[in-house]
Parts: sequence; structure tokens; C-alpha cells
Amino acid sequence: MEKIFENAIQSDLVWHADIVFQSKSFASTYGLDFRQNNTIDRGLKYVGINAGNMDVTVVYSTDGLNKRFGLVTLEDDLHFFPEYNGVYLLRADLYEDFPELEEHNMR
Repeated sequence: MEKIFENAIQSDLVWHADIVFQSKSFASTYGLDFRQNNTIDRGLKYVGINAGNMDVTVVYSTDGLNKRFGLVTLEDDLHFFPEYNGVYLLRADLYEDFPELEEHNMR
């Protein structure tokens, strides 16, 4: 990611992210100076991208909307974002309600 932004004319790019990432200062970690650096509600980032109101935002790489909106995820070579390991969580009483799941080694 660092090399990509190194070659971009940052002063022409508009950055929007939710307050968590604004406060953690993604732009300063990567030494970026965007034309605009705005806070946006998570639920509106795809609307903003689609409307052309922003160029750069934070998304979860597993979000299916990334492909739909033509977004490209970049490697976080400075490790700004914490590692994400997704897991399934089940209710404690799930096997009581659906005992057949135990047969499929779903423990």
C-alpha cells in the first residue's frame, strides 16, 4: 500500500472512514495528505464510493460489496490494521435444539 500511495497524487484524493480509523490516524501512519479527510458512517461508505464522493475508504476484505462496487483491497505493509481471523460462533444450547449437528462434527 505504501508504494501505491507513494506514486499517487494524494492531494487529489478524498478519504472517508468511520471514526475509529480516523482517530487511529491511518493517514499519518502511511504519511498521506489527502485533499479531504472525512468521517463517514460505516453503512454509507459504499453509497459514497458509488456516488463518486470519495476515492479511498476502509472496508473489510471479506465484504462481498467490494467486488460489486469495483473496490480493490491493498496490502497493509505497515501493519496498521490488526490481524483479522474470522470464526463461527454458535449458541451454547445449539446442539440441544439441533442434535444432528453433532453427527457432522460441528463442535
